[in-house]
Amino acid sequence: MNSAAQLRKVLDFATDALAVRGREQLAEILLPGLSAAVGADTATLTQLDPFVHHEVAVSWPPRHPSPARLIRYPAVAASHPLRPALRAVAERSAATPAPLRISDLLSTAAWRQTMIHAESHRGIDDQMCLPLAIRGRTVRAVTLSRMTGRFTDSQRDLLMLCRPHLTAAVTRLGPGGIGGRRFFPAV
Repeated sequence: MNSAAQLRKVLDFATDALAVRGREQLAEILLPGLSAAVGADTATLTQLDPFVHHEVAVSWPPRHPSPARLIRYPAVAASHPLRPALRAVAERSAATPAPLRISDLLSTAAWRQTMIHAESHRGIDDQMCLPLAIRGRTVRAVTLSRMTGRFTDSQRDLLMLCRPHLTAAVTRLGPGGIGGRRFFPAV
């Protein structure tokens, strides 16, 4: 059951999402609004082909992740524990699933022992990814991060309530892509 305060956060986010008309507003309005609504420390909107690992991403806050970590990310991106689920979504090209959390798959200790955590995600305790749309083999998804603690079921439910507003805002950008930083990871 959602509290009035939680529902107010979703309403505030829906209002913010209605204002998004261009790619520049993803990092200025959409991602910070979503982070505030759900209780995340960072947010990234990604357009990803999980088979060849081509990825374009817009992140909030703008200085996260650090440039040093971004340099290492392409080499380890394919090892992210949520990547197999995103590949499965792209293969089915069907309805997108509920949010996926690292904490649903790995203990905190196991997550901290992964190569991707050591190389590019140090300091992140949990991530929650919500696939939004599938076009061919390309998945658009938003990933939220928490620096301290795991995402709760209530936060997952809030993200689900934000989904239609988030999807509508991203869809208004059109099929041309989200812009942002392009990654060409080594395979």
